[in-house]
Amino acid sequence: MSYEKSDLPMAETLAQALGESGWSIFYDRTISIGSTWRTAIGKELDNARCVVVLWSMASIDSHWVLDEADDARGRGILIPILIQNVRPPMGFRGIQAGNLADWNGTKSAKAFQKLVADITKLIGAPPKARYDEQGSPTLPQTPETKPETGGKQAEPAPIRKIFLSHRRDDSGDMADRLASQLSAELPGVSIVISDVFLRMDVPPNANLTGRLKAEVAGCDVLLAIIGPRWLDIREQRNRLRLTDPSDFVRVEISAALEQDIRTIPILIDGATMPDRLLLPDELKGLASPISVYVSRTHLDYDVRTLVGMLKRVSARPHP
Repeated sequence: MSYEKSDLPMAETLAQALGESGWSIFYDRTISIGSTWRTAIGKELDNARCVVVLWSMASIDSHWVLDEADDARGRGILIPILIQNVRPPMGFRGIQAGNLADWNGTKSAKAFQKLVADITKLIGAPPKARYDEQGSPTLPQTPETKPETGGKQAEPAPIRKIFLSHRRDDSGDMADRLASQLSAELPGVSIVISDVFLRMDVPPNANLTGRLKAEVAGCDVLLAIIGPRWLDIREQRNRLRLTDPSDFVRVEISAALEQDIRTIPILIDGATMPDRLLLPDELKGLASPISVYVSRTHLDYDVRTLVGMLKRVSARPHP
């Protein structure tokens, strides 16, 4: 959890509530005596699977919080939360933030439950909480935690298939470049590019929508590549692209969300997350705070960040 020190009371309250849900929580009050502060923070940040950043009047001007938030955003593990009614800093305004400005500390509050849901979507459901002698929450053994492994969490089953959803006139060659990089970083994983798939061995009068849905259903992860024109208005149609139920991108992403397939927005060329209000109902689940920025000029680094995220995703059991 990243926050500015003047917001410590809120950070403590939120850390306790999340800890009681079963997750292991780190914030700098828990640094051991004798530890180097900078080293300890860096180590915990590197090991974190999720970073909750608390935006307030104080934290939006804190270079420490900004650095931690930027690191988390680059790794696709940032979940921003407003604890005061402020605008997030530049560079973070396109990421949908939860709002706990009026939260009274109760775990039954809808805003807190939404936060729990977002964290669960990113790292999985929390195990049942237990507590140590000091009353701090600890992670219990689960069926996946084997004594013979020294109590370490079992590695997730590796993913087998990734579907890249995109618009060629929006993302250009980025789907091809991403597919090539991912294939090199994830040998043995099948990479499917949506428009390439539709051009392969398609018989006359084929049910393209059905073929797309079936292909998406066989994947473990869908990467939704979003550029500046992803939700643009068509010149010859006075409406948004995604209002067309037969739009292939809408079909692909809605099929993934409907089947609980891990769906990760990939933001390119300065694009930001689309406004949830502009998305059809079946696509609103795409507008989460969990997204990955990919730059053409830093593609190697950004793909390695994405690969690290994908390696934490377990393969889905397929019939």
